[in-house]
Amino acid sequence: MNIIFITRLFPTQYDMNYGYLVLNIARNLAQNPNNTVQVICPIPVIPFPFNLFYKRFKYNYKHPDKTHIDKINIYYPKYYRFPFSYIFFEEYFLYYKLKNKFKEELNDSDVLYAHWPFTEGLIVNKLSKFFNKKYFVHFHASYPQIFLKYHIKNRVQKTLFEANKVIFVSQGIRDLVLKYFSVPNNTVIYNGIDERMFYPCEKLLAKRKMNLPLDKKVIISVGTLKKSKNIEAVINALRIGLIHDYIYIIIGHGIEYESLNKLVNNYELGENIKFLGNINYIEVPHYMRAADLLVQPSIYESFGQIFVEAIFCLTPVIGTNIGGIPEIIKVNQNGLIVENFSPSTLNHAINNALTKDWDLSNFLNGMEIFTIENMVYHLQLILEQ
Repeated sequence: MNIIFITRLFPTQYDMNYGYLVLNIARNLAQNPNNTVQVICPIPVIPFPFNLFYKRFKYNYKHPDKTHIDKINIYYPKYYRFPFSYIFFEEYFLYYKLKNKFKEELNDSDVLYAHWPFTEGLIVNKLSKFFNKKYFVHFHASYPQIFLKYHIKNRVQKTLFEANKVIFVSQGIRDLVLKYFSVPNNTVIYNGIDERMFYPCEKLLAKRKMNLPLDKKVIISVGTLKKSKNIEAVINALRIGLIHDYIYIIIGHGIEYESLNKLVNNYELGENIKFLGNINYIEVPHYMRAADLLVQPSIYESFGQIFVEAIFCLTPVIGTNIGGIPEIIKVNQNGLIVENFSPSTLNHAINNALTKDWDLSNFLNGMEIFTIENMVYHLQLILEQ
């Protein structure tokens, strides 16, 4: 089966962590000798003078057009992005560009596989009709209400309604989407983690390996620093103080960094709270194994991959009753769920989690559904339908 991924949720040479899950899906599907997997990852280039304001895409024009990882050909076609073009015009620019540039590849494909409902889903909807192919949409978005805005609702509805299958990453996000859109052909397949990367080891050994203090509790959060990750709530909770001496490590970068760093300085917590910025994804499991607790009080989350990764490292977690998180966390088995973001509530939960005697022999019960092998097995069945 010839599968073509069309997605911008994919690693580039400037951000090897972004979309790592989608790369892992592609790699595992490509291990099937009956599959050929190719990835088309469009890259935006901002023309002058708009590039003065969109520093995030500053070097994209230098990105190579093609690369190869394992058995996968990965194409990075460039396209111009203008302010607000992604709302009104981008799908049309990309549709015509991909249709003409990758005509042979698309014509030889069996399946078109989009990893975002908008814009990728809209493009795949059009390409599937032109080339007479099946198409699937993997719904990773954590806040589907965004697709109700900017005159895009009808286009997204059409894409989801006509797909051979829409794959949701959790029951929670599926229930939320179905409040707003009609999706007759849908299923839930949980994201999976690679057990070769995320596995436990003795905490003291892990802390020594990462040069972390042995006499302190290590708390971590991992992810892009944006409002939805709600790192500010953790800092506010830690301001109250903990029973144990601690260090709080924040892995990731984003638009909230400056305000969060200012908050830490205002609270005079610089000795306890450290920002590591973006690190290579393959380094993340080392911190997971060393941590005594992962705290991620997300405001919205489609799945909650980071919780699964921590749990497989036998690290307890604290999350919120949002999206797919309550489908992952088994309360008092491998973590706790907070119902609100108040500093006192979160502080109480952190203290509880750090003092609780967790039964590690029972920690991973029911977690086998969150492996990459299980995920790809069910994806293969869906794509072959």
